[in-house]
Amino acid sequence: METNKMRNLLYGLMLLAAGAMPAVAQTFNDLLNGENTPNYTMTDKGVVSEQDIATRTIVISGFRYVVGNSFETPVTMLNTSAGAYELLDEGMKVEVEYFDLEDDGRLAIRINQIDDNEEVEF
Repeated sequence: METNKMRNLLYGLMLLAAGAMPAVAQTFNDLLNGENTPNYTMTDKGVVSEQDIATRTIVISGFRYVVGNSFETPVTMLNTSAGAYELLDEGMKVEVEYFDLEDDGRLAIRINQIDDNEEVEF
């Protein structure tokens, strides 16, 4: 009987906490399927200056991009078949294909590491 009370208490606390929590940022799929998603992508080259693994965002030459999982946003590294968002590092030069979602920012569709000798804007 005590186990059921404890389980009910924990369940109630979880529901209470979920209702009290602020709205979570939109997911990659929410943004991809939103009404602000244009019918075309854009491509830019730049330098990675910041990366947040937890929120799956990356700053490239001053612009913040939302990055999906490896199926939603494929990443390729230079001179290898391996590639992953987590392998990108500050200072790397990349080419990013993205949707510009106006007020919701930029949504990365593809990221490719490019040669360090390639000219890009910082």
